[in-house]
Amino acid sequence: MTGRSGLLNFHGRQSDADADNSWIDRDEALRRIFESELLFEPGTEHAPSHSAFGVLAAIVELVSSESYMGFLSKHMFGPGGMTRTSRYDDINASDDQVAIRYGGKDYAPINSPKRWGKTSWLVLGSGGMVSTTSDLYRWNQGIRGGKLLSPKSVRNYLRQGGGMLVGGNMHGFFTAYTTGPDSLFFLSTKDISREGKADALGQSLAALVNRPKFRLGVSLRYSHEGVVVESVAFDSPAARTGLQVDDKVHSINGEDLGADADPDAVKRHTNGGKPVEPMIQRGDERIPVKVTPVRG
Repeated sequence: MTGRSGLLNFHGRQSDADADNSWIDRDEALRRIFESELLFEPGTEHAPSHSAFGVLAAIVELVSSESYMGFLSKHMFGPGGMTRTSRYDDINASDDQVAIRYGGKDYAPINSPKRWGKTSWLVLGSGGMVSTTSDLYRWNQGIRGGKLLSPKSVRNYLRQGGGMLVGGNMHGFFTAYTTGPDSLFFLSTKDISREGKADALGQSLAALVNRPKFRLGVSLRYSHEGVVVESVAFDSPAARTGLQVDDKVHSINGEDLGADADPDAVKRHTNGGKPVEPMIQRGDERIPVKVTPVRG
């Protein structure tokens, strides 16, 4: 889940008729994933992997003795009040209640999720589901309200702050929403024929609703390692102070930031506009720094 498995990103093959919908079962998916060469030694680097989430879905099945989607329906979707979220081959709705993709090249004569066939383990775990904006709202409210996850897991879920979760452009459909603890929006469209427009709109909306009062010019990555500097904006307060990518942030103004660090802790120290004093580790050296935020 942290992107440090070293597993390949996708386990599709050139021989597959479709990169998402060609049918393979769980065993075939795991065989492909585990016989592939690692991108790097696990834990040493960071790279996204859809295949890693396929492995996680398989773990859910093996540990729970339930199907992955059955587990989600029973323990997540049901308690969250989500009645219109499922695999796209298990949609409980009539044809006229399911969206049809408009514009561009169609996947099928009627390009609707209900016509895509059985959900393959090419995407199960990292996708392969359909939903509605109302159900996505219920999902977020269920998580934020503590109905679906433990307090620690809620912090992990929301800790990306200003990030985006993007559902991709599955055969022409696109979904994006905020993941920050203080803001919420959903963007769904069934026409992305003008390539990149929907993604650009989503990013602009995220920047608007997540815009901080003050900023340091740095993005942080929250993981099992703790809080690590992921990027530093050019000519920002952080850059002028000398902060660097991969610096580990141990504390801010004396408040420890460990593996369970709350992203709100960083906001509390920066939103007032006063100087903040992180303690960072670079290699074997611990370095105190002082950064004065500027208006966002």
